Amino acid sequence: MTLEEIREAIKGSKKLPKCVAVYNKLFKLINDGEFDEDNRLPTEPDLAKIMGVSRMTLRQALALLQEDGVIRNIHGKGNFITQKQNRYDRGLERLEHPVYT
Repeated sequence: MTLEEIREAIKGSKKLPKCVAVYNKLFKLINDGEFDEDNRLPTEPDLAKIMGVSRMTLRQALALLQEDGVIRNIHGKGNFITQKQNRYDRGLERLEHPVYT
């Protein structure tokens, strides 16, 4: 997916708060394997630039991802994707998007 496609997808979702649109896009990118499992995500300023949003909006989306167990933050090191088997250990709920469950 190109940077322009990512930005257009975020801009096109007018009914959702921007942080939720960024959450959805990051969630999809992580699940599609754009970022390798157990690898560090790009830095917050770089990720905000890629997504075309402010750093505050990005941090809200990252906080949602962290609450859902998709990523973990290590202070001073960055945000890391968690292992898939730990991420979806909630039974049948795993079939749904974590924000909507």
